[in-house]
Amino acid sequence: MRFALSLFVSGCSAAAPPLEHPPEANPPPSAAPESSSVDAPESAPSAASPEAPPVASEGPSPSTPPLPSLSVKYIGMHVGGGANDAASKAPFVRALEQRFPAFLECYRLAAEPGDGGTFGIDLRIPAQGGSPEVEEPRTAIPGDAFRECMLKAFRSVTFEPPKKPVVISYSLRFTLEAK
Repeated sequence: MRFALSLFVSGCSAAAPPLEHPPEANPPPSAAPESSSVDAPESAPSAASPEAPPVASEGPSPSTPPLPSLSVKYIGMHVGGGANDAASKAPFVRALEQRFPAFLECYRLAAEPGDGGTFGIDLRIPAQGGSPEVEEPRTAIPGDAFRECMLKAFRSVTFEPPKKPVVISYSLRFTLEAK
């Protein structure tokens, strides 16, 4: 049995191309391999660097379906007691769009992220601007961690001072699209 195992290991290591440089533990995203390949087993000596740590993963196998693309989009806003034209909404939209990366990160915490969905909230913005009070979150996306993350992300928005204290109702949509 040991003889058969050593032949199997020898066969695998002979089939793998030799490494010219030791693999990096955390390669930059642009250096990620486009396809998977067979690595030499850990017990096989490496000519380049005997102490090089093994690479945990070289990416998905060719049979693994690609992950869907996630996007977030502003779908509605109502400014309470004020004009609801594009020019009046623009400063609020700009401030909220700066938090889109945080909203996308929150979506990772959804209990069932496969369907996308909407998230709405009321934001009470004081006359001096700054961070809003968040009220009345509305969503069908499940997960307490997701909801709490979204509330925290909305509280972290910094608004320019409006002409007077204002409440805005804001909605956004998370969309998953297959690649």
